[in-house]
Amino acid sequence: MRRTALPLLFLLSLGVFALAQTSTTVIESACGRSVSTCNIYTADGGRVDLNNHNPLYVFSSQGVAVTCPNADVTSYVYTVNGPMPSRSNPADVGWTLHVACDSVVLDVQGHAHYSPYKYAGVYYFADSGTVSY
Repeated sequence: MRRTALPLLFLLSLGVFALAQTSTTVIESACGRSVSTCNIYTADGGRVDLNNHNPLYVFSSQGVAVTCPNADVTSYVYTVNGPMPSRSNPADVGWTLHVACDSVVLDVQGHAHYSPYKYAGVYYFADSGTVSY
């Protein structure tokens, strides 16, 4: 019993280190027509998916997925820094998003841009930020 217990305890202790907090930066990403369904890419090769039903999924470059279901969200703040772009207001407008839950914190800054071309409308872009999980 003692021979099998020590290796098992050692392996369990390694699991604690695997759960350590990771922080990475957000790189420029195109969000499309909505911030609430944006796929944001990170500098370490990972991806953060925003979704209407479960606000946050984090996929690291190692393939590890961390979710943040609605029930665990402690903070969700989306602000726009001015009037939204439109045909009559084509200027880029900045926005920020902060989402936090038990295991994930996402802070992103971006801009919204009006495109008058074939699929006219407002498009969102993530410019910078951080994600910790």
